[in-house]
Amino acid sequence: ASDSGARAAPLHEADAVIEDIAGEEATLAHGPFESLSMPGMTMVFPLARPELAHGLKTGDRVRVSVRQTDDGLLVEKLDKRGSAK
Repeated sequence: ASDSGARAAPLHEADAVIEDIAGEEATLAHGPFESLSMPGMTMVFPLARPELAHGLKTGDRVRVSVRQTDDGLLVEKLDKRGSAK
């Protein structure tokens, strides 16, 4: 079977505020992940790739997309929201 036919694990999304971000992890105060039946809370997430942190800082509002893995939730995307201009 080819990789193009493989089904990737679905991404789960929530709005969040970055509490801390460094290296390969981010501490996020996130709203509920409704597709996971997970309420909002603050927790540390591993980043799928360190470059996801580029251009982001503590206090930024983001839309976070996570994938469930055998080791827990893994951040696949961090999209900055509502930059103040």
